[in-house]
Order: sequence, then C-alpha cells, then structure tokens
Amino acid sequence: MALLRLSNGRVYININEINDIVAPLKIGTFNLPESARTTVASFSHPLSKPDAMTVLKLLDPKVVDMVTKEGFSHRRVGNVVPSPKQDGSFAFVTRDENSSGDTPPIARSPKEVADYLIPHHVQVNDWHFVYSGGIIKGVQLKGDLQGVVYCGAGEWIRLNPTILNWPIFPYGQATVAVSYFDRPFAGGPFKMDLHQEVQVKPGMTY
Repeated sequence: MALLRLSNGRVYININEINDIVAPLKIGTFNLPESARTTVASFSHPLSKPDAMTVLKLLDPKVVDMVTKEGFSHRRVGNVVPSPKQDGSFAFVTRDENSSGDTPPIARSPKEVADYLIPHHVQVNDWHFVYSGGIIKGVQLKGDLQGVVYCGAGEWIRLNPTILNWPIFPYGQATVAVSYFDRPFAGGPFKMDLHQEVQVKPGMTY
C-alpha cells in the first residue's frame, strides 16, 4: 500500500491525494500477478543475470506500451540488498539486456549509504516498477514542508530532474524493480546535482 508521511505529522494513503501533494513526483499501481510475486520471491540475491531477465519478461505488456509511448526506451533491473547484519550496509546491482552476467554487486558502507540522504536532483527522467521490497523517496515540497513516499510491490514511482529528493533503503527484504529512463545509462550512474544546503528533517530519514 502506497503511503505518504509529511513533516507536519499528516499521513496519506490515497494515491490521488498523494499525487496532488507531491507533484510533479507521481505514483501509481500496475498489474503484478501473485504468480509473478512468487517467482521473484524465489530468487537469490544479489540477482543473477538470468533471474533479472526473467523479471523483465514478467512485466505487464501494458506497462511496456505505456512507458514507450511516454518516451522511456531504456530499462534495467535494479536490486538493492540489505546486509543480513542489518548494520546499515547494502549491496547494489543493476542488470540489463546488454550487461555482463558476472558483474559483481557494489557494496556500500553505512557511511556511504547515509550520504545518499543528501537532497539531490538526478539528471534524467526515471520511472520505477517495484516487484519486491520497496522504493522509498524523501521529497522537498513547498516551503519547508517535506515528505516521504513509500511504494511497495505492484506500485510505481515516476520522477524527473526538477524533483529534489533523497532515497531511503528498506531493511529486511531485498528490493527488485524495473527502472525505465528516457536516455541511455551506459557509462555509470546518472549525474546528481547535490544540495547540501537543504537540511533533511529528522523524521524524514526513514
């Protein structure tokens, strides 16, 4: 169930209301059958290349049509794996049709993960479809209002370069998502425009 927490203490669960508040960030739902959820839940983590390609095959054709019409033609499978120690470290891996099957995951220490909390703009339009785990985004809203948006399996979140945001990574379960972009991602991560002058409120970091 999608959820929005605001720094003023309010909580919203209706997707339409959430979208009105956090625009231009947008969330929604997509068809994710129970059989697909079960298949993804059976995978080991970090995801292998074959398992990641299976995730792509499970994507609803209506989703593919929708994102293609919107100009999103580059996609990959993202996998964020929390350490079993629950010490704040995570492993990150991305797989796409052209990636090497033996590409190792990228390990991030608790300090490196905490650095992701610096508010930033990512210089790309991106659209993420969650299969397991969750995508959690903090977002700067009007004035000094901030919010945290939670999207789980069967939900999507769409962002653009004007949205000042910060990711929060969930513990316990690995996150698997199909991410679409409006331009190629070869050559490493997309450029981030960091805004260290923007202070994230304490309640907006989880």
